[in-house]
Amino acid sequence: RIWFIDNDLTGDACKDCWELLDAPSLLLNGSKDGVNSDGAVVIDFYQKRVLICGILYSGEIKISMFTVLNYYLPEKDVLPMHCAANVDENNNSSLFFGLSGTGKTTLSADITRRLVGDDEHGWSKENVFNFEGGCYAKCINLSREKEPVIWDAIKPGAILENIVLDKNGDPDYQDSSKTENTRASYPLEHISYREESSQTFPPNSVLFLACDLYGVLPAVSLLSIDQAAYYFLSGYTALVGGTEVNAREIKSTFSTCFGAAFFPRNPVDYAELLRKRLKETGAQVYLVNTGWYGGGYFSGGSRYSIDFTRKIVKSCVNNAFSFDDCVVLPGFNLHYPLKMNGVETELLDPKSKWKSSQEYEVAKNTLISGFIENFKKFNVDDTIIASGPSLEKAFV
Repeated sequence: RIWFIDNDLTGDACKDCWELLDAPSLLLNGSKDGVNSDGAVVIDFYQKRVLICGILYSGEIKISMFTVLNYYLPEKDVLPMHCAANVDENNNSSLFFGLSGTGKTTLSADITRRLVGDDEHGWSKENVFNFEGGCYAKCINLSREKEPVIWDAIKPGAILENIVLDKNGDPDYQDSSKTENTRASYPLEHISYREESSQTFPPNSVLFLACDLYGVLPAVSLLSIDQAAYYFLSGYTALVGGTEVNAREIKSTFSTCFGAAFFPRNPVDYAELLRKRLKETGAQVYLVNTGWYGGGYFSGGSRYSIDFTRKIVKSCVNNAFSFDDCVVLPGFNLHYPLKMNGVETELLDPKSKWKSSQEYEVAKNTLISGFIENFKKFNVDDTIIASGPSLEKAFV
């Protein structure tokens, strides 16, 4: 049992407390108990209670309270976000949106930028601030070479979850026999280069991390404000070793606001608040493909390396290129560069590594159709709909 308190316990201040009950070993009977599986998270906004049953994934504890914040904060003109945040020495900050396994924690852990937080933040008119006091990093295939910040943060005081130990008692980060969803939880103090105030100025750049299994999207694209709202609502990415029960299959998904399960309000409320913040700040939004190129996941493609994507991210957080440097991808109407300093040019054109241009077009139109079908559920301005993919323009 955990109490979350947002006021001093004086007078009747307890009315502002939330109570969380976690029973991880209590398995439910789906049909008998009126739920969809043997695990459930139940949030009662009236009595301010959370009940978690039958779920051994401890991340549900923080995510359930994140959901509570996501309900209340828009009323206070704060955009709650499932994102990471960091800031450079000149106080230029960046946000990284994405589902588990798509690079949010890894790419925001940069030895040249102070980490604000890796998962949950609020964006007010004045600043960006972290909700948590620590990080919850995925550890599958973790290495010091590729992810030095996370590697060095795993030391006494950190908690390892779902990680198999080798015969010497050391963590085997390559072992996924239990689950792909291996984790390390550690306090922000374990990161030497961090923003100690846990807050920073509004962002100069915003990155949507889309793990494209089709291998269709460019490595990086610039988005207009309307496109930012479209791709924010779409939340296109992939489930890669996700947090769902028995989630071993890699598959594409549309997860609204890059965390659909955590946002209880009408999604358009969050999208409109995002547009408001972007108009206030002029922050540039980028769509970064952390997934496949030269073919899809199921058709012989390859995944972009962490080193390559880090180079892309470096250019984005420094706003190193503009719409004037870009060409347009027909159908998606996405603006993407063909040249970037320090980046392999041949990987910037999404079509160049495909063996067959016809196969690329088929995959592209399949993905466009998926976007269009998914977006039918949103009631938004025509300008936002028009900014999204279109089959009519796919061959222009």
